[in-house]
Amino acid sequence: MWNVTIVLSTYNGERYLKELLDSLLNQTFQNWKCLIRDDGSEDNTLEIINEYISKYPSKFELLPNSGEH
Repeated sequence: MWNVTIVLSTYNGERYLKELLDSLLNQTFQNWKCLIRDDGSEDNTLEIINEYISKYPSKFELLPNSGEH
């Protein structure tokens, strides 16, 4: 079985983020983890990410923000 790491960069992506994360969850291949790095979003992107992390902690992880873009 393959292990897949998905690296997702976000910035003010609330409009399509739920659809994207749900799409990942609905894939038939499930041996994956998504690492997310936000670039200082000013909308609800971080709230959405944290919602998914709390529901699916084995699938999503928010990387620390270094403060740089």
